[in-house]
Amino acid sequence: MDAQVMEQTATPLPKLQLALTLLIQSTEPIAATVIYPFIPEFVKSTGITKATVIYPFIPEFVKSTGITKGDETKTGYYAGVIESCFFVSEALVCVYWGRASDVVGRRPVLLLGPLGLTLAMLGFGLSKTFWSLGTFDGNIGVGRTLMMEITDSTNRADALTYIPIMWSLGITVGPMVGGLLADPAQRWPNVAGKLALLREYPYFLPCAAAALYSFVVFVAGYLGLKETLPSIINSKKDRRNVEETESLFSTSPPQTSQCAGAEPVINPSDTSMIEGTSTSASGPSPNSKTPLIRPGSQGRRYGSPASDTSVSSSDNSPAPSPSATNSTPPYSEIFTPRLRIVLINYCFLNFTDMCYCVLIPLVYSTSTSPFGGLGFPPHTIGLIMGTFSLVNAFVQMFGLTKVLKKIGPRTMYQIAYASLFFDFLGLWLVRVLVKWEGGKVTGAVWAVLMVQLGFACLINTAFNATSLLVVESAPSRSGSG
Repeated sequence: MDAQVMEQTATPLPKLQLALTLLIQSTEPIAATVIYPFIPEFVKSTGITKATVIYPFIPEFVKSTGITKGDETKTGYYAGVIESCFFVSEALVCVYWGRASDVVGRRPVLLLGPLGLTLAMLGFGLSKTFWSLGTFDGNIGVGRTLMMEITDSTNRADALTYIPIMWSLGITVGPMVGGLLADPAQRWPNVAGKLALLREYPYFLPCAAAALYSFVVFVAGYLGLKETLPSIINSKKDRRNVEETESLFSTSPPQTSQCAGAEPVINPSDTSMIEGTSTSASGPSPNSKTPLIRPGSQGRRYGSPASDTSVSSSDNSPAPSPSATNSTPPYSEIFTPRLRIVLINYCFLNFTDMCYCVLIPLVYSTSTSPFGGLGFPPHTIGLIMGTFSLVNAFVQMFGLTKVLKKIGPRTMYQIAYASLFFDFLGLWLVRVLVKWEGGKVTGAVWAVLMVQLGFACLINTAFNATSLLVVESAPSRSGSG
């Protein structure tokens, strides 16, 4: 479709439903990144190595666990294991969340995510496990499905552009909260140090803050989020129509007019005006239950985008059978060569991006000598990552989104993915410069760091481009899940 035509006829976005969906999705990056500043210290405290606990604090979290046993070289390994648990559990339950949304609807599955994260974050703050967080984030695909169902081809691209923006805001708030609130008993001994709970569990406070946010989002979604699964919507409409029909035909026949020869305007036994077909002499009685509409088409499967155009059919066309509308195309029809290529590239993008994201807190927190790190404390790491994410959100909103629309998702993905080379190169250069300067973080180190973070702004645009490519490559609405 021509871009100019799309702009002229674009459907207005459903702002409330879109906002609630994005808020629910924002609970994942906040929950995942709030522990970054202290993960290394957390791991160290476990006794496995002696490292810290998720992005800004993951290295510190690892250290505090004692798991490294004083060997700082093991911090990266155990920090990676902890961070991987989140996404492994998310991957294991993602398919089941999607199938559940096909049965019970999108709304309850989406709402269960932030509610479960509330409990998981509280549990993580009071324990040493992290895998449960990803369990309640496996429904992120359901959120994208809901966005597909509330949009059409004229405004879907605009809606998808908010996903990386919301993610950027989430990973802005998460590391800041994690870095600022980690180990409050040590930072504010006169206040937080008096609480035995915070002394025993130094990372409970940032986790509790993330849990509170997830619960607030759950309440907002419970009050305002609407169901979009077509089969449930059609079922409710059918029930209302049947009830209205029962009420109409269960009443006594209307009295005839007092005028001679007058006849009822509508014969209760004549359902031709309802079904559009003629009735025989032995037609239904006044007490017959005749639906006002034919059974509508059943709902789309998980992930199927909303219909872009209204479907009109003549009265003589047969209604689709439930078995036909509920059937899911085989995988051989869904995963076309074009779609497989898009998904493979999406897999490489996620793999490369996570490698980069995990390296950031490790390079930032590792000692300057002899390992060549920057030696930043958790609150500094959280401040850097949070500031970058905030700037990245504005860059996405006012700059890169327009570039994406102009050059297209394919070209945008190629440029953004290529920029990852400079991201890894920047991390290597800062380590070299720190060693060159004798373990000091000089202005040259900060300059390279800023340039490297500038290239990192392109990563979120790559994710947005792949989302559009997946929608464009889907062979049919029924197989988009």
